[in-house]
Formats: sequence, C-alpha cells, structure tokens
Amino acid sequence: SVRVGALEAAAAMKLKSAIPPLLALLADKEADIQATACNTAKTLETTDEESLQALFKALQSSAQVVRVSCADAFANLAPKKKWSQAITKLLLNTRVNARIGAIGVLGIWRDDRFFDLLVGRMSDADANARAAAINAVSRHTHKSVVRELATHLEDPEATVRIEAVAGLGRVPNGKVQGVLHRALYDNDAGVRTEAMVQMHRFGADPGCAITVSEFLADTDEGVREATALTLLRLKDPRTFKTMQVHLKKEKSVEVRLRLIAAIAQSNPRKATPLLISLLAKARGREVGVIAKHLAQLSGKELGLKAAAWKEWWKEQTES
Repeated sequence: SVRVGALEAAAAMKLKSAIPPLLALLADKEADIQATACNTAKTLETTDEESLQALFKALQSSAQVVRVSCADAFANLAPKKKWSQAITKLLLNTRVNARIGAIGVLGIWRDDRFFDLLVGRMSDADANARAAAINAVSRHTHKSVVRELATHLEDPEATVRIEAVAGLGRVPNGKVQGVLHRALYDNDAGVRTEAMVQMHRFGADPGCAITVSEFLADTDEGVREATALTLLRLKDPRTFKTMQVHLKKEKSVEVRLRLIAAIAQSNPRKATPLLISLLAKARGREVGVIAKHLAQLSGKELGLKAAAWKEWWKEQTES
C-alpha cells in the first residue's frame, strides 16, 4: 500500500520527521501497516518514552506478523533494565497474545536471568504460547536447553512438537542426535519432516545415512522428499542401491527429482549408466534434470537424447 511504501522510504532515508505519524501507525487497524511501523521504529531508533509505550502496546497485537516485528523492535530499542519488569509481568497476562509478545522479547534478549521464566511458559495452556516459548528457549546457550526441548517432543500438539524439533536443530550440540532420531518416528508427518531436515548434521556417524534412507518408504510425500534432500547432502555411496530401488517405485515427481540428484552425487561412477537408462524412459521435467546431471558428471554437453549418451558411455567403457 501507499502507507507501507511511505514508511519504508522514511526508514531508508532515516527521516526523524516520520516519528510523529509513526506513533499513530503503530496502532493502525491493518496488520501490515503496524508491522512496517514497528520495523521503521527500529530503523529510526525511536527510543523516546512515547514510542516505546506504543511498541509495548503493539507487542500484544492479535496479528502474529505485528508481534514478531514489534518484539524485534522493542527488544532492540527498550532499555532492558527499565522494561524487564513490565515484560516479565506480561508473561502472566490472561491474554495469550500478550504472553506471546513478551516471550518474543525475552527470546531476543537471551538473558539467562529470564531462562526459567521461558521454561515455565513452555507449559502454557495455549499451544501457540508453548511453541513461542520453545522457540525462545532454543536460542539460549543454557546447559539444560536440550533437556527442556526434548521434554516437549511428547506435547499433544503437533505444531508444538515441530517447534521443539526445529529448536533442537538450532542447538550446536552433538547430544541432540538421539533426540532428533526419536522424532523421526513421530505419528505426525510434519514432525518427521522437520526431524529429517536436521539429520544431515550427523553425517560423521556411519549409521546416519543408512537410517535416513529407510524413510524413503515413508507414507508421506513430504517426508520422502526431505529424506531424498538429506541423502543428497550426505552423499553416502552405501545408500545408492536403496535409492535406486525406491526410485523405481516412487510416483511423486518432486521426490523423484530429488532422488535422481541424490543418486548422481552418492556414486557418480554407478550413477552414470543408470541415469542414461533413465533418460531413455524419462518424461517431462525429468528429461532436463537427468541430462543436467549427466553433463555435470561427464563434463560433456550431449543434449537430451539418450542415444548420444549411450554412445558416449560405450566409448568410455571400451577405452
């Protein structure tokens, strides 16, 4: 909108004259206007009392986009010493949006003095508040982060469990591998997918790629696609045969494309004749993708026809 554009221009030019109208826009009825006003306040470094009060109020918005932008602005502008009591008090507010807003600020502050308060909010009656608290806790370096996040892999709400898995993925700690492995067997496909996305971190474990490859048989397409992407990153030649078997059965075009890429990277020598045979039967997007991988493996540009590649491969094997 015009007003959003005006705010963004004011921020770009660091126009302090924009602050008075900015205060009114922080209370605007349109969420995108409010969110942009919060971002502008941060850019213009509006630390006067009236601006901080307006941000504090906007922090409790019912719109997630506003709370996120406002939490970022408030956490960076408000003096922690002066405002910490008001923020921690907001954690006990009966309105869930207010609690989530306060959680967002404390998560950005990353102050261990507030760690236990955030852990307490991980048991909030509202699933969105629990997820927000899990996100905030995962950004801390506290020694008990992994233990606290692992506890919430048993949360009754899948959205909360997904956030717990994502949070564990942010922890630079080798001890999370076993916990994330457990999440691979969750009954919710979204949780399994999020856990699979994290598994490439453990490529140094000899058994990791083998375990990952088992999930090419998952009933959910999203999990299978995430599995193929993880195998692409792991590049373990021991998974070549398993991927080949599953490629024959896979119906999803997206998963097939990911598998073709993973196969090409896992064992280039074995992949080349397989890709040539696949090219002969390929249709649609697979044709270009297979030809691209053959070109990358061979250093040759022989086009989209399998016959040219077959002739070239014959020459290679006979020489």
